[in-house]
Amino acid sequence: NKNKILENKLLVDENYRKREETKDELDKLKLEISELNEEYNNLMNKKENEFFNKVKIIVTSLAIVVFILLTMFNAVFILLAPPLLVAISGIIYLIIFIISKCTSIFENKFKKDKDITKLLERINKKENELSNIKTICDEYSLNIIKYQFELEHLNNENLNINNSINKLLTDYA
Repeated sequence: NKNKILENKLLVDENYRKREETKDELDKLKLEISELNEEYNNLMNKKENEFFNKVKIIVTSLAIVVFILLTMFNAVFILLAPPLLVAISGIIYLIIFIISKCTSIFENKFKKDKDITKLLERINKKENELSNIKTICDEYSLNIIKYQFELEHLNNENLNINNSINKLLTDYA
């Protein structure tokens, strides 16, 4: 019985150690995933900013061209054209901004980028790894509970054996 108790204590200690190792690995993976997600968000923001910079350039160029064309025909348009063009350009830019924030059209377009695709693959791989390690950590936790229960049972059995031995010695004496 004492040998069983010792073996069981060793199993409990080993499972505690393994669970702590997996928890450390779990924390490390969570940190890596958060860093990868941050990198992904930065890359998506960069792509979005590049897109909106191009939109600004196009809208500004079109506004300048329209302004030049309008001012060539009539001097009255010189006074009316700037506020009108600013309003139209603002509306165009606002519509594109709202569409990009309310839908995933641009996100799907940007995900076709090679760097973003590789980053998403790395994130998915790390998340799968994290899921596997969580499963292993849970198994170790269940083993610890199981072995502690067995240890408690063996200790009770040991106590009963010692009580029986003491009773027999008392009866013999």
